Amino acid sequence: MSLKNVSRHQDRNVVKNSRVLIAVEAALVALELELSLQQSGIETHSVGNVADAIRMIDAKQPDVAIIDSRLGSEDTLGIGRRLVSSNTRFLLLDDSGNTAADAHSGATVVIQKPVYAHEIVKHLERLLSE
Repeated sequence: MSLKNVSRHQDRNVVKNSRVLIAVEAALVALELELSLQQSGIETHSVGNVADAIRMIDAKQPDVAIIDSRLGSEDTLGIGRRLVSSNTRFLLLDDSGNTAADAHSGATVVIQKPVYAHEIVKHLERLLSE
């Protein structure tokens, strides 16, 4: 096996054994992400509000997170702050187009909505293998 193949194999193992927090507003998007990630062997934890997300961060310490800019009427800046303080990288799904606020949130990657689950998974796999 070449070094390149070993590296790819190790990357897949890193991705496979990862924990991902999913905090997105649309239930169907959350479900699609969960299924896609679980098929890759990734442990997922979905939440629907800010308080549950923060509890999950403290309890499970995810390797990476996917968060919406809003969960219902709640803004998710508190989730972003908690992730940044725990050195957890995260993807921010945003539909506001407010790049200054996005950059301020500490997001590793900002993805403008609408977005497909397979696009999110590609970004996530890249972050997990870095």
